[in-house]
Amino acid sequence: MKKFLFFLVLGLFAVLLAAPWFLGSFTERKLEERLDAGADRRPGMAIVTEEYRRRWFSSDSRHRIVVTDPRTTEALRQLAGGEVFADEPAIVIDTRIEHGPLPRGTDAPFRPGLSRAVSTFGLDPGSGRDAVPLPGRLVTSMALDGSTHAEFRLQAGSRELPEADGRISWEAASLDADISADGRRVHTRGRVGGFELVARDGAGGGTARVRVADIEGDSVQRYTENGLPVGPTAVTIGTVAVTEDGAGVTLQDIRLTSDGEVVGELLSGTTELRVARIEGGGPGPVSLTLELAVQNIHEPSLAALSETIQTLEGAGSQIPPGEAYRLMEPDLARLVAAGPVLDLRKLGLALPDGELRLTSYLALAAGGDTGPQLEARELLERLTGTVELRIPVSVVEQVRSIAPGAAEQLEMLIVAGMLRPDGDDYRMQAEYGNGLLTVNGLPLPIPLAW
Repeated sequence: MKKFLFFLVLGLFAVLLAAPWFLGSFTERKLEERLDAGADRRPGMAIVTEEYRRRWFSSDSRHRIVVTDPRTTEALRQLAGGEVFADEPAIVIDTRIEHGPLPRGTDAPFRPGLSRAVSTFGLDPGSGRDAVPLPGRLVTSMALDGSTHAEFRLQAGSRELPEADGRISWEAASLDADISADGRRVHTRGRVGGFELVARDGAGGGTARVRVADIEGDSVQRYTENGLPVGPTAVTIGTVAVTEDGAGVTLQDIRLTSDGEVVGELLSGTTELRVARIEGGGPGPVSLTLELAVQNIHEPSLAALSETIQTLEGAGSQIPPGEAYRLMEPDLARLVAAGPVLDLRKLGLALPDGELRLTSYLALAAGGDTGPQLEARELLERLTGTVELRIPVSVVEQVRSIAPGAAEQLEMLIVAGMLRPDGDDYRMQAEYGNGLLTVNGLPLPIPLAW
């Protein structure tokens, strides 16, 4: 019995001693798979493994994210203090990986897992110059089943922006993510205390200021076979203020939610935006509500269109508009052949004396030609829809008093019967089908022989 226990303990010790090497190799392959998947979803970036040194119990790696998207390049240049890039800029990620099955440094000692990694970031401006350190630290832990938990922490800080004679400052931020073993389900949640951007007019003018405070978010995204993320997302923002010399606009209590699902090849989803209070540039505080739903969106075509658009954005102005449309037209044709529905359930602006409200429902009948070209006549034949607009009488009276030019346009619509009194509102009800448009019952035929 003692010999059995001895050899059992010896065997377990041998397994624990050998396991880090094999788990280190597995972690390296898993990391490359995740990086490749990330690169496929970000056409404006290329991820390159510059160095990977695997040892028995730990590894060190360096990866470079080469940025080709011009807008991201400009944002990085500003973050680096106006640094001029000799080449395409690259974000450098240095990572120390502790191998399992008992990786060192976890919050709970001896917590089993495949690996634990700590990453820091820098910005390489090229031409052999030293990298500019970027704020933030990422800790990832890979469980025995291959799933990953990631924690990103950002300390409060600030940077000067010489070109804008300004400064950007930010409060502490945290972001957590849980990624399934196959990488197709990602649950993220986080909080940013806020940030502020200040820019001054070098000619002795005013000071522009953008402040965003109290940002929180939670999202569960599932990636389809075509790489399109769907699932519930909720984001709240306490305050967004844009001012210049003290005057400007402030938005408070902003909430954005969305959700979606794919059944077969058809995507449906909803989006809601609510802004509880908007102040500045108007007669008084107002609130905004947006409720939008879509149905029967051909998901493979939407994913292909998204990829094409990202590729075109990366190419900038090198591709003529006509050629860009030609590249997108086949997927657009398949998208409309599925019979998409756009349901604007509400776009409302609550004013002190009433609510300006717009609703609409537009649908294309499924079927038709799924060839590479879109025909306007066919689309008009398949289109049906309704639109309703309500404008408070008090708003019309205000427009008459402060904007004579706009008031003339409103008067023309009222005289023509396009806007009719309905209680405390002026109302327009438009309907379309079979090539016939009616507005408040007045027929307006649309020629289909295009």
